[in-house]
Amino acid sequence: MSKLTKLLHNPKLYFKDALINIGLLKIKKPDSPNVFIDYTAILHIGEKGSNALSYIKLWFDYFVEADILFLILLRDKDTYFLVKEAFPTANIACATTTKEVNTLLQALPTIQVCFYSSNTGNNFSLLRHTHLKHIFIGHGDSDKASSARKFFRAYDENWVSGQAHIDRIKNANFALNGLKNIKVGRPTLTQLMHLSSKDWKDRFDEAFNLLYLPTWEGVYKEQDYSSLEHIVEFSKKVLQLENIKVSIKLHPHTGKGNKKFLKINQKLEDIDDLNLIPLNNPLSQHIAASNLFICDISAVVSECLAVDSPIFLYIPKDKEIVTAKSNMDYSEYCYIFSSSDELIRLITRVIGGDDYLANGRKMAQDYIINTEDTLNQTFVKRLQQETKVDNV
Repeated sequence: MSKLTKLLHNPKLYFKDALINIGLLKIKKPDSPNVFIDYTAILHIGEKGSNALSYIKLWFDYFVEADILFLILLRDKDTYFLVKEAFPTANIACATTTKEVNTLLQALPTIQVCFYSSNTGNNFSLLRHTHLKHIFIGHGDSDKASSARKFFRAYDENWVSGQAHIDRIKNANFALNGLKNIKVGRPTLTQLMHLSSKDWKDRFDEAFNLLYLPTWEGVYKEQDYSSLEHIVEFSKKVLQLENIKVSIKLHPHTGKGNKKFLKINQKLEDIDDLNLIPLNNPLSQHIAASNLFICDISAVVSECLAVDSPIFLYIPKDKEIVTAKSNMDYSEYCYIFSSSDELIRLITRVIGGDDYLANGRKMAQDYIINTEDTLNQTFVKRLQQETKVDNV
């Protein structure tokens, strides 16, 4: 059978052979993507290594719960084998170049929509296909400057947790050019939100479990929100307080922006009574086991809000930083500090009974996380809606 005849009479077989020829599909490899499955969606992961794993872990269960035929598309061969080992039941493909992406999409004509968890440059290989719908789902919610950039206009829709993210983009004052911001809640926080029904002081027999979640240094100085420079000092001071246990979970990117922090974990391990959490531990289980939080400006602020416990937020006074502004300031629901003395005064006041931002946290929880859509599984329902066959 000639290639032209094969294309005309059996296009799926033609494109399957094309995949085999470029090495995207191995005939004898049982875990290769099956081009005869009528996939309707792609979850594109442009990250590499453990970073890719963390993004897949964030969303995989919800895509499965939606009961849709989706394919995880990776862009790095080493990452492919790493992910395949971690998610043996998943349908996974690897396309390292734009040409390979094009061939894959030709072989999968039932694909309707592509979902993106981060803004990586290789997203463009898919975004150039205008017959598909492109939806950004992200990997968190925060006031970092990257939350309101013009590159969001490359997508058809931006699925956000709540009104806060929409307001950040509105306040950035740029034309949306057709971009739709859709509120879907934050499904990853559903279980944590159920914990907020019990007062934070009563969750652990009146003990205080403090979780410190510093962000990494960032790429640019104006986006360096991290407290890593002071983390040893802050930790030692808090540990001097009575009835407080302190745990720290570093950001996976720690040290990528400033190499001097690559060994910060060694300094923390030398602090008596400090619990340093392994990087690969799920964050949610440690948030659930805590009732006080120290954070930097990052998405973990929203995650800590889910359990409605006091949040002490580091905002430096000695440098200019750029944020994406919502219509609710951090000071309305977080205890702001920039020095160890301020931090200790605030913690002492709050655990002493004066949690004066309690009402503000409740308001912020609804504004940022979107309580109704989160608890009603709106994200999963939207996934199902976007992948209905009759949408084609």
